[in-house]
Amino acid sequence: MKFSTIRACVGWAFQMSQTVNVKTAKYGEQSASAYGDESKGDQIMTAVNILNKVAGLPEAERAVIVAYYTCEVAAINEAALSLPMGWPTALRRMLARSWAGDRGLEMSQDDIATAYSFSQQTASRRWTETCKVLNGDLRSALAVLELQLLDLITMPTVANAHRFLEKVLA
Repeated sequence: MKFSTIRACVGWAFQMSQTVNVKTAKYGEQSASAYGDESKGDQIMTAVNILNKVAGLPEAERAVIVAYYTCEVAAINEAALSLPMGWPTALRRMLARSWAGDRGLEMSQDDIATAYSFSQQTASRRWTETCKVLNGDLRSALAVLELQLLDLITMPTVANAHRFLEKVLA
């Protein structure tokens, strides 16, 4: 089984962890597996292996990956701990939730500024800082996972391309 990128690989593993294994077949139906000759059990074992590697990451990086791929409240709250402690907890959690949902801010910057008693420019800076911090943690976590899962990826990042070529040419 091969994935084009590390993001696709990790996303698939989280998706497999949430999937219920049910197959229905009609009389005489024959269907090819989407993953070649790999059985459902092998796919589940591959997903478990990937998720075990995610679990081995440092706490901040693990929280960011789980928050990004699952939007679980506990993971988002844990990812919010990566943001500056001087910010109000509710603001950190709301910004982390907005980042994880990949849908932008839940409130306008003017509303955030009013709710937390600071200027609209400060709200904008805090959103930018949130994206910078959490994207940085996500990027570093995915880089570590990419090294560990290089055999499952067909298009590694530029930083790991030479390692991929060494494996292919060996």
